[in-house]
Amino acid sequence: MKQPAANKTAARKPAARKPATKKPAAKKPAAKKPAVKKTAVKKPAPRQATGAASAVKAPRSRKKAVPSLADVVTLALEDGKGVDIVTLDVRGLSSFTDTMIVATGNTGRHVNALVDRVLEATGKAGIKPIGHEGREHGEWVLIDYADLVVHVMQKDARALYELEKLWSELPERADSEPAE
Repeated sequence: MKQPAANKTAARKPAARKPATKKPAAKKPAAKKPAVKKTAVKKPAPRQATGAASAVKAPRSRKKAVPSLADVVTLALEDGKGVDIVTLDVRGLSSFTDTMIVATGNTGRHVNALVDRVLEATGKAGIKPIGHEGREHGEWVLIDYADLVVHVMQKDARALYELEKLWSELPERADSEPAE
């Protein structure tokens, strides 16, 4: 029968160390370079010289031209089938506004619909009116944008007040005559 083995760890003798030999260093895998996106670089077109004083055109702006407030209002009135749309330049006649736009609606409901279109179009353009009056009756509605005043009227009111005639001519002043 076999005898139980004694503690083998105690019986071990320390192993003799081998002299250290230099092993060639293992090659490390090359670090991956970050991916570089190549973008096409547009080269400017060669300039064509047509003489000593050749003009170089500036690049076109990609921004769209911003329509004026008068254009926005006029387009809104035209879209709503406004009648006889007139733009009056009253800079020399008025101290409270520069431009007036007068339009006619066929009925009170049409006048209010035109006003709604104007308010919606100018709101989309980021312009809010100072105020508006006359929507309750729908006979004559005024929208005030400071430099522009919009009058939307029914046919009878427009014929009665004749705003185009009132604001079309500069009145002659006594102080504007040359002194003798």
